Amino acid sequence: MNIQKIELEKDLKIWLKILNDSFESEDRLSLYSKLLNIESFRLYGGFVNGQMTTTGMTFYDGESFGLYSITTDRNYRGLGYASNIVEHILGEIREVFSGFIILHATQAGKKFTRSLVLRILFCSVIGANCNTI
Repeated sequence: MNIQKIELEKDLKIWLKILNDSFESEDRLSLYSKLLNIESFRLYGGFVNGQMTTTGMTFYDGESFGLYSITTDRNYRGLGYASNIVEHILGEIREVFSGFIILHATQAGKKFTRSLVLRILFCSVIGANCNTI
């Protein structure tokens, strides 16, 4: 999977389509368009064969990072793409920041989040460099 920062409005529209379908939310193009130009926010898309399949977003408040909007297009779920984008984002954050990272999860993402946290804890307890979280 190829993971890219979302910077163009055309990509943002696809990003929002996946997000809105997954979270059954309304289209917030005008709100998210503003985030593209704010340094403390980063939007990410995971692409498979040129098709965006996975979304993610970070926010830095000066003290901690938050991970939000981690979801996968319903046609691509169960293939590890959400794990891949989280791993990529965490790696990018850890290159420049060693503080707290908060993973926001909805009720629907509870199982994924629990599994991810257990894998991270396992890797840190055994002292392994788990390249695949």
